[in-house]
Amino acid sequence: MLCKSKHFFRDTEYLIYEQENSIQIGKNAKQIKYTIKLELSTIITWVYGDRNRFIGFKFRWKQKLKTMIMDYSGCLQLKSIFDGKVSYNNLIKMFNSIKSIREQSQNAIMLVHSCIDQRQYQMKVTPNSINYNKLDFMLELEVLSLQHKNLISVQEYFVENDKFHIIYEYLEGRSLRERLNSQYKMRKEEIIVVLKQILSLLNTLHKKGYICRELTQDNIFIQKDGKIILTELGQITKLGEVLRTKRGTKDIDNINELILPNNMEMNQNNEEFDRQFWFAQDIYCLGELFHEMLTGKTLQKTIFDKHSAFQSSQNTISTLRKKVGLRKLLDRMLEPDPRLRISVEQAQNFIKDMEFGDDSFEDFSDQDERSNFQEVYYFISNVCLQNL
Repeated sequence: MLCKSKHFFRDTEYLIYEQENSIQIGKNAKQIKYTIKLELSTIITWVYGDRNRFIGFKFRWKQKLKTMIMDYSGCLQLKSIFDGKVSYNNLIKMFNSIKSIREQSQNAIMLVHSCIDQRQYQMKVTPNSINYNKLDFMLELEVLSLQHKNLISVQEYFVENDKFHIIYEYLEGRSLRERLNSQYKMRKEEIIVVLKQILSLLNTLHKKGYICRELTQDNIFIQKDGKIILTELGQITKLGEVLRTKRGTKDIDNINELILPNNMEMNQNNEEFDRQFWFAQDIYCLGELFHEMLTGKTLQKTIFDKHSAFQSSQNTISTLRKKVGLRKLLDRMLEPDPRLRISVEQAQNFIKDMEFGDDSFEDFSDQDERSNFQEVYYFISNVCLQNL
């Protein structure tokens, strides 16, 4: 890559060299004048030209601000190296906020308009903190790069003002929470559509050693064509790295509350334990959502609550014994002992073997969905059940 340093009498041309942890700028590989470290403390300010196109960048060198001019393609190539590794100073201004989609304690998701391509996107903003740092940011991006059909697509990502920004595709449809909060119950075919796609995604993640740890009503999105998209991966981690996060340390404490009162013999210091417990945690979380989709009722207690809650969970699922079809699958997903809980692949095979005609689950009063939820029937009958 070629860049120029502007001077009063004449410009100086330099070549840019990519190193493992830095960018070097010099007349040749042996005459390096500037070194830009690839770390979040490094601040890059982009220089814009007409139509908001990049024409160069600025960086601080020996207490002075240096400006390098480049062509647009060179800027994009350099930006791909900088993204997520350094901090920007003025990229966020290219995205105008339209409205807030969701605000949580750890992050916010907004609908934004891009001044670069004049399109709408979703932007997730997460502050750099003890609960989410650069390692979490890069891991989330690593998983999103898998480009699974049920993962949200990333358009852009960067760090600015000590906050991590991820720009996603704009999704049309509604969250699982919005679907569950409607007055119309979910049909069993619709539930199976959601389960099959989430299980497919979990299967891919587990095979690659990722633990999702975050399946909620808000981050499961149902598009109008029936495609299910997981929109949030901020809590994802890898086998063997659970204790790196603050939440992982807390989970281990809660595991001890589960294991000791119930005489579960587990070794928490090996990969087999990780596979038995953490993958099973993902299944349990999905089981909680499955329970609400099926019955319209929320499970208040989870496997990570204390002993009394654990016993409550046992009592809850004991009422589902001797059921078949969807009820039997739910029973196996909410199995309190993670060693006995159904795995992702087993759950996928269970659904394959199950006939859609099963009516063993509890039914509620009939209500006419056709007038207000035509898209539900459309994606069940014409899309999902034919393609999944």
